[in-house]
Amino acid sequence: MSRVVVVLLLLLSTLLRGEENSSSSSSPPRGYGDPCTCDRDCDLNQWLTCQEGRCLCLAPSLKFDHHRTSCVVRLGQKCFEVVGGQYPNRPPFIRCVEGAFCSISVGGLCACNTYGYYESQDGTRCEPRKEFGSKCENPLECKTDACSLEDGCTCREGQYYDFEREKCLGLVGAFCFMDTECTLNAICNDVEAKCVCGPGFSSSTPGQPCAPQLRLGDPCGGSLTTNSTTAATNCNNPSLSCIQNRCECRYPNHQIVDTTTASCLSMVRSAPCSSDALCVSGAKCVQDAATGFSECRCSPGHLEVGDGSCQPFKTWGDVCTSAEECDPITPLVCKDGHCDCPDSLATFDSERRTCRGLHGFRGCANDESCTQFATCVQSNAKLPAKCFCQTPSYKPNRDRTCVPA
Repeated sequence: MSRVVVVLLLLLSTLLRGEENSSSSSSPPRGYGDPCTCDRDCDLNQWLTCQEGRCLCLAPSLKFDHHRTSCVVRLGQKCFEVVGGQYPNRPPFIRCVEGAFCSISVGGLCACNTYGYYESQDGTRCEPRKEFGSKCENPLECKTDACSLEDGCTCREGQYYDFEREKCLGLVGAFCFMDTECTLNAICNDVEAKCVCGPGFSSSTPGQPCAPQLRLGDPCGGSLTTNSTTAATNCNNPSLSCIQNRCECRYPNHQIVDTTTASCLSMVRSAPCSSDALCVSGAKCVQDAATGFSECRCSPGHLEVGDGSCQPFKTWGDVCTSAEECDPITPLVCKDGHCDCPDSLATFDSERRTCRGLHGFRGCANDESCTQFATCVQSNAKLPAKCFCQTPSYKPNRDRTCVPA
């Protein structure tokens, strides 16, 4: 054979091998279970490598998801740093099995998304959580977070199932995290983590729906139905009572009618209260430590007046510029720039809110108008009565108060 023929045969052989290699390199990557000879034959975007002549998931912690056409991380397996840096052309992240997510809080492992799934008994998959009324064995299986052997997936205590929203909602007093977990017209109190009626609504008792809070004079006695629960519209206001189908003051002799807000406000030291909003202006609802009763008391800078309200009057010792600023009940006058008793031979008694005469005070009416341990004495019917210390047990001090003898 001539040298020319040999060269031509060599060139032809080289060309044929080049075409074969070119055809092999341009063929699409193979999928899960397909035959292979090297890792490059398998689709790395599906996390596949060539193992024993087949394209399989590149790590034992992975399994192939035919629905997603990709390898995914098994439940409870690490979802970060699955394959290290040996496959630089792989996708930037790898997904967990369906219904699971890569949880940082459990060390970067695949865990079931508890909002919609629960872990199967064999721990290999995430099952969708069951609907209201479905049979169940434990609360984790239910969307409603509660399970009853008799009723199946049900609501927790203090809740009812809202078929329109397809979820359990908390009645007044039920535990909550967000407003959306509470019944109609209710919100979640951040401090107590309980469902409470929203502004303009109230409930007569815990566990009842929130009905519109009626005002003074509004008709009452009807009913409000919310899904499977019904509440009577009995004014729903602690300061009102439904009297002959009208909302009237609950304590008419101890409340003041506020025509602006059409409500009844408790007078000071009189009708019970449950919040500051039920008290007259300038007062706060305070619980008495001795009795346990809650009553309205005037706020600092305010004093009680005859009609049971609180007015911005100043008390003994406060700075003043005119008598109109000082307590008219005691009464006090503005003396030397301070509210004080009109007569300097009298002292202020804060408990009784009055000025009481010191030893020698002229013009007392009775013992109560004299300072402690003093008596009002009228030695002659034609002369005014005076305050004297009760002798022999007490004697006058330099400041004219009475001290033990």
